[in-house]
Amino acid sequence: MTLDRTERRVIGALIEKRYATPEQYPLTLNYLLGAANQKSNRDPVMTLNDFEVEGALLALREKGHVLIREREGGRVTRFAERYTDGLHLTDKEAAVLAELLLRGPQSPPELVRRANRMAHFEGVPQVEDALRGLAGKHLARIMPKESGRRYLRWDHRLYPEAEAPQVEESPPPPAPPTAPPEAGLRDEISALRADLDELRRRVERLENQPA
Repeated sequence: MTLDRTERRVIGALIEKRYATPEQYPLTLNYLLGAANQKSNRDPVMTLNDFEVEGALLALREKGHVLIREREGGRVTRFAERYTDGLHLTDKEAAVLAELLLRGPQSPPELVRRANRMAHFEGVPQVEDALRGLAGKHLARIMPKESGRRYLRWDHRLYPEAEAPQVEESPPPPAPPTAPPEAGLRDEISALRADLDELRRRVERLENQPA
């Protein structure tokens, strides 16, 4: 069920526009190209050409994820996704999956804000329900805990193995500064002198005691 980066962007854009702008759906090639290269709500921002998008559409069609529909007597070709239908996703699951495809790893609070334009979420619990539903279909997973982040992030599981993002480990804390060798040696000598002085005082006290 893996998709390359262009296929992920194309199928993500098709799902997004299906739910966010149903009046424009199915999409023409030009509209889809603009959606794929959109500068907002995309990470990373991509600059695909029509040849690349057409190639991704052909690959997705062969996989059974895209339908071609002709309108106006065959003069206008439009494209629709059937990926979410084939997987029996709910509207909320489809919206969350689209956001993960378009922006990569995100936390449930981020997904509440961003996916709400495609499906209504009353809060984080509903997003988490959708994420668990996607995880049950092997479409999403929890990312390992990252240092400095309050919330765990989720990501989709449609990457080819070579493209799967790696979570950076936080660097170990710096070791405490050590004293230079000279300073350590001086401290040791001072301690020995103090011990010697204390030993001398004890000897003097013993010598001064009456027999």
